[in-house]
Amino acid sequence: GGTKKAVILATPTYADGEAVFENDYEAEGSATLAGTKTLNGRSMTADDEWTFTVTGSVKNDASGAAPKPNGLNASWQATNEGTAIDFGTISFNQKDIGKTYVYTIHEERPTDVTADSEGRYNGILYAADQTIEITVADNDGALLITKKNVTTDTDVTEDSVTDFSVV
Repeated sequence: GGTKKAVILATPTYADGEAVFENDYEAEGSATLAGTKTLNGRSMTADDEWTFTVTGSVKNDASGAAPKPNGLNASWQATNEGTAIDFGTISFNQKDIGKTYVYTIHEERPTDVTADSEGRYNGILYAADQTIEITVADNDGALLITKKNVTTDTDVTEDSVTDFSVV
């Protein structure tokens, strides 16, 4: 889920003495993208820095653009394992009803080091990309926003996060 609200505005006009009502439907909602970073095998240090990229698209519509997260924190530094990552809040409205958006969260690899034969950079095997689908539906005049982690095939609630564990 996410936050949601809907408003229906009725505006009367008069044509030839008859009242004509035109209704405007407005709905708003939002969803957050969040995660945690875990480093297995050693403790995180103050020098550890992790950078993530979030890209979005519309499912089954290669030309469609997905709403972007507001307040996206793409670069993140942590000294404590399991520290929360805020990828931002995504706002939706009635124009998004019936659409599914696909967001891929990618952990950037170092560019100054070449991966070894096991795919490790400086001994670290980085986390796999995570794909989150967000579906927007109409629910009796309010937006119903659902999230699913396609990578792990699990529903995502406001209380759950995506774990980026590395070894």
